[in-house]
Amino acid sequence: NDLMRKQEDRRASVVASNSNHYETQASAMGLFGEPLSVPSTSTSQTPQHMFDAQLKHERAFHNYISHWQPPHSGSILLHSESNIQNNPANSDAEYFAAVRDQIAVRVATPWDDIDIASLRLSVFSDFTTDLREKFCQKSCEVLDHRRNKGATCLVAAIDRSMRDTIIARNTYQDGADYGLAAQSRDPTGSSHWFMGSVECSVHEFFGTELGRRRAPGTLLYITEVAVLPEARRTGAATRLMVGVDELATAKGIESLYLHVDVNNRAAITLYEKAGYRIIGKDDHHHELGLEFTTRLNLHDGATKGRNHYLMEKHLIDSPTWFEEAEEAVAARKLEEARALQQARAERAQAHSSRASIGFDVPIHYNGRL
Repeated sequence: NDLMRKQEDRRASVVASNSNHYETQASAMGLFGEPLSVPSTSTSQTPQHMFDAQLKHERAFHNYISHWQPPHSGSILLHSESNIQNNPANSDAEYFAAVRDQIAVRVATPWDDIDIASLRLSVFSDFTTDLREKFCQKSCEVLDHRRNKGATCLVAAIDRSMRDTIIARNTYQDGADYGLAAQSRDPTGSSHWFMGSVECSVHEFFGTELGRRRAPGTLLYITEVAVLPEARRTGAATRLMVGVDELATAKGIESLYLHVDVNNRAAITLYEKAGYRIIGKDDHHHELGLEFTTRLNLHDGATKGRNHYLMEKHLIDSPTWFEEAEEAVAARKLEEARALQQARAERAQAHSSRASIGFDVPIHYNGRL
């Protein structure tokens, strides 16, 4: 009963709290609950030209994301397609193939935030109780903050009566079961079992070269693809990716993009089967993808030494691309000229050092010996 009351209190807090409160909290608290210093936003201390530039930027941002109209909360994207019977004689592969068609995919509502936050928390299972509480609260705030930018979550769910059988059959490759069939994770009495989620958004493309070269409202970014450990091997992730395609097609999206850890072979295989491909160094738009990846701080080594692939999927045969703007070409050439000039200056400095001391002095990229 205490657990039910606590979860209901959390759900009510997610729905009832003002979104402005969430934005303030999201900016004042780090991902793990640590306080952050927030600069003053008082316009009296801000020069007028800076204020005007910020206002212009915000208007441009809202104009960009306005081309994407999020779907209505709770909209069904994929319905359950068939009824199955738990025949013990069926192999696990046959059973889960039938289970996959039973998984429905719908647009999340604010009431799903707790489940989505808990799912993302499952990745960090070694958190202390206090840290888990802070992470869950922070994750709900981030979900609401991103929803205000047009982000949409999709959730996969199945009839709760099938849950225990699925978990009983779903074993690790080494044969050790999950040990979770005896108790449900959701004591609220819902008729459906939450299995996984994925997030779709467009605001990541704003201000990037990739975003400038494509028409607003034609790109969709996919992130946070996650499935409960005890619900894996059921096809839930595949159904979520199909749900993304359904949503994108209905909204006139031309291309989908996502990032994946280079070492996550299971995820890479999932995305390749869903029609995505890795943007390689020889790809015509590799530089656009690299700039986009860097803007999201996902470039090589940026996140605890991890590297990521950028993958894309086109939903139409000939996506619309804009020619590079003349200003962008000029800026790029200017940057290249500056880099060349700096390289020449460093070589001249090295030559001067050699002449004065009799041998070469190695000069690294950061100017230190």
